[in-house]
Amino acid sequence: MDYFKQTIAWLTDLIFPARCIGCNKFGHAYSPRYSYGEAGRQAGDGHNQNWLCKSCRAKIKIASTSACIGCNQSSPRGDTCLSCCRENAIDRIIAAGNYADPILRNLITTLKYRFVPSLAEQCLVLIERPLRDMHQSKGVNIFENNPVIVPVPLHPYRFNWRGFNQAELIGHLVANTYQVHILNALSRNRRTDPQANIDDPIERAQNIADAFHCPDPSLVSEHDIILVDDVCTSGATLNACAKVLKSSGARKITALVVARG
Repeated sequence: MDYFKQTIAWLTDLIFPARCIGCNKFGHAYSPRYSYGEAGRQAGDGHNQNWLCKSCRAKIKIASTSACIGCNQSSPRGDTCLSCCRENAIDRIIAAGNYADPILRNLITTLKYRFVPSLAEQCLVLIERPLRDMHQSKGVNIFENNPVIVPVPLHPYRFNWRGFNQAELIGHLVANTYQVHILNALSRNRRTDPQANIDDPIERAQNIADAFHCPDPSLVSEHDIILVDDVCTSGATLNACAKVLKSSGARKITALVVARG
């Protein structure tokens, strides 16, 4: 344990207490319930404050229906429809909520741009609900074939700027909770413009094309994959990752995200 970082974090929490990102009321200290693995230790997040109170978290509307990742038409199990299968390597997508939800959007942007990796725990709490509903109401258990969790990677430049990969943090929490393996099986070939700055779906796909590779295909070959990211907007990033994984021998690929745009 880095006691110096823990002390600095404690003093920071004392002098600058967090406000809930939903209601703006001051939060309170809490003890993390989950382990982030090496990703969390590298992030060095010692802040144990509640940035999202229970009341505001309950206001986040969890998605009650699923949709195809390509055409966004209703799909009871989140499966990619036949018309979109030709262009999409993602077989199914599960999202906790909608990025238009202001509290959910604040949760994700605070995690990423105010550098609060402990908010990944709140993302896990939200993700658990559609996973449970899928299993209970539709008989879908994405963990039944012992899948491998693969987080969408950041370019080293972006990782060094942020200090952590939010997809990796969320992936570690999911892996620990559901007792499955997580592997950093993908890496970035090149630095790309942030997808959030591009509105046109075609430009998004072009921006991210050939940006990923799988250094060791044996890690994913013959495995089902759960591809984890924070947000899916057009699906271009997830699809680019999935194509690389499929070409490396991966079987079924489920995208698991906190929000859809």
